[in-house]
Amino acid sequence: MLGVSYAAYAVTQPRKAKLLGRRTAKMMSAVIAFWALFAVSIVFEMVGTGNAVPSATTIVAGAGALALTWCGSWFMNDVFDRETDEHASPHRATAQGELTDREAFVAAVVLWIAGGGFAAAINLYAVAGAIWMIVINVLYSVPPIRLKGGVVTSMVSAGLMGVAGVLLGSAAVVDAPTTESTRLAAVVFLFMALNMSYKDLKDAEHDAKSGVENFVVKVGRERATKYLMVSFPVSYVAGGVLLGVADPLALAGFLVLGIVASGVLYVFDTSTVSTLYRIDIVNAVYLLALMGAYAGVYV
Repeated sequence: MLGVSYAAYAVTQPRKAKLLGRRTAKMMSAVIAFWALFAVSIVFEMVGTGNAVPSATTIVAGAGALALTWCGSWFMNDVFDRETDEHASPHRATAQGELTDREAFVAAVVLWIAGGGFAAAINLYAVAGAIWMIVINVLYSVPPIRLKGGVVTSMVSAGLMGVAGVLLGSAAVVDAPTTESTRLAAVVFLFMALNMSYKDLKDAEHDAKSGVENFVVKVGRERATKYLMVSFPVSYVAGGVLLGVADPLALAGFLVLGIVASGVLYVFDTSTVSTLYRIDIVNAVYLLALMGAYAGVYV
């Protein structure tokens, strides 16, 4: 249904449809990282609780719900980040006025509804996970609360977004939270709360001009980058330890991946979006390695 609607829109508004599609494509690196988290949650439930492998239909529905609710949240964030984007990301269609706030808002709502539909095809637990993702992102982006505007609140909200990925992965296997999913959610919350400020590196100066006081603005881009270069290796290894991975080779692999993430920050310009995409991919690889280690299959 969503594809048919987009196709119809592309016929009547080809330019607008192209802009929406192009913006959605920019979200895919983060979607891939969330899908990796989704896969980790599925494996944790299967291994930890001894449940049967979920059906392909359930996995596709869960992955779809996660991608659609996340992408919808980006469009909503674009609506309320216009002032910052006019300086930090002037190429964006919303910043240039090629897509109106109303059009971006409608895109967000449509994607959210579609994501909720995918979640409803699984169970009520999945619907709760989709709603969790939507609500946290609304609180993150939309005034007057706008959690992204504070040092602690922006970090906490990043952690809570990660929990949504765990919930949807868990819901693909079981009908309610388990000890395994709760433990994974706690570790993911800490990991993302500590590290997701890399997403704010690019917009540091413009966020400051807009009155946003997140962690990067508070300490400065250079100090935030140095913090993340230490945090990534430490948290990659700590995440494995907290989840019960004790094999030295696996932990060494996690350390290497953490150093790779730090190297990306050191080598590439942190004021560009391409650097953030590279970190997204490293995070996804780490999550898949963590999944393999937990399942006893080292990758």
